[in-house]
Amino acid sequence: MLDTAQVSTTDRRPVMALVPWDSGFRAWDPHDSTTGETWHPRGARLLTLNGSPQDLERELIKGLNQHQLAGIILVGRSLDKGTIHIQMRAENRLPGSSERADALAAGVVRSTLTTSEILRDLADEQLSARAVSTAENDVGSHLLFRILAQMPHDGATPPVGLIRLPRDMGPEQVNQAIRIVATSVSRHLPVLGPAA
Repeated sequence: MLDTAQVSTTDRRPVMALVPWDSGFRAWDPHDSTTGETWHPRGARLLTLNGSPQDLERELIKGLNQHQLAGIILVGRSLDKGTIHIQMRAENRLPGSSERADALAAGVVRSTLTTSEILRDLADEQLSARAVSTAENDVGSHLLFRILAQMPHDGATPPVGLIRLPRDMGPEQVNQAIRIVATSVSRHLPVLGPAA
């Protein structure tokens, strides 16, 4: 989960969370293949967070509200093959159900990622990707909805979104794609600061 010691230091680089919501998703390797050290996009820090959906929701919202996290990328597999999906919105539904997750919240919330820029960066590296408006009704979509619906509105809007990697994509391309997305998102991270 979120390690406060890693984000409450004199290092003022903004911190972004990478969150594989599915415990079965093990393709991502946060270590640099040449140095063995943890990989970070230039000018930012990337923390990989794991846990139950309930724990992730609580810790990620807390991280945003306390200005410990400047952005969140949820990542998992798509049901489709061949193309990376950047999910542009999330619906107010319980996973695997048509019932509303929150009776008082909006029906739909939109990702705050710079989708067009991410798509361009992936295309520059010959990785097929597209933005999708339809959400797969799973834990990833539900987690995205819960985070976006509870995001703080005091200051710059943090980039928060969900990336689905095709189920036939191998580990090498998974790591390449995630690093491209993280680098793209890192260009738009607000500088971390104490809560007002």
